[in-house]
Amino acid sequence: MSRQTLTWLGIILTGVIVVAAFAAYATTQLYTTQTESLLRYLDSRIITPAVAAEGGERVIYVNGVGVVYTTPDEAVLQVTVEVSNTSAIAAQEEASRRMASVVDAMRSLGLRGEQMKTIGLTLTPIRDEKNVLRIIGYTARNTLMVTLQDLSKVGEAVEKATSSGANIIDSLTFQVSNGKAKTLKSEALTIAVQDARSQAEVAAAAAGAKIIGLKSLTIGGIILPTRTLLAEAVAKDTYIMPGESQITVSVSAVFLIE
Repeated sequence: MSRQTLTWLGIILTGVIVVAAFAAYATTQLYTTQTESLLRYLDSRIITPAVAAEGGERVIYVNGVGVVYTTPDEAVLQVTVEVSNTSAIAAQEEASRRMASVVDAMRSLGLRGEQMKTIGLTLTPIRDEKNVLRIIGYTARNTLMVTLQDLSKVGEAVEKATSSGANIIDSLTFQVSNGKAKTLKSEALTIAVQDARSQAEVAAAAAGAKIIGLKSLTIGGIILPTRTLLAEAVAKDTYIMPGESQITVSVSAVFLIE
């Protein structure tokens, strides 16, 4: 091998060594940079939540329920006069006349005007079964809603309504009056809030914390009791027992803890 060839081989080998050394250095620097970035990222992910939790609010969410037992003090009776006639005017007039008699019968029980209310008044054509386009008559309906505060008069009210002209007894519903319901809802709400706080205190104590305040309170559903019977089965001398019902109130609360 000539001297010139050996010289060129030496130059090439030196270049390879230099390139390899530079590549190794660059790789080391890149690895070091990536490692440092990764460490900084992990460090930020570990430290940041602790700082956020330290400066934020600690809360506990609870639901409370309040129940108050009572007996309905009102009865709502719905009765209907239904009359059919080939004449629309005749059907309406007959229905109005018979309903006037029903109203007079209710007044004889001591009911006042605000305790009686017309809730339905309709006139429906009667069509021929063989030819639906042909009208052969009309049905007039007049529905009255009566509110009774004296439950001992329910049976008598049903009898007087039917004997004076009502031919359909729609329903008989027992419910709590507005005045009584307002008082009982306040009692149930108080119980619900107390229930929520009691649960929060127990849960906080179990977790090694304590309640320091209320952040928010939301009142949920209020359930008022009603019970509907078939009024046709109620006779004049029937002893009415509306039974026990309950008023239910729910709340959702968020308490601050430490």
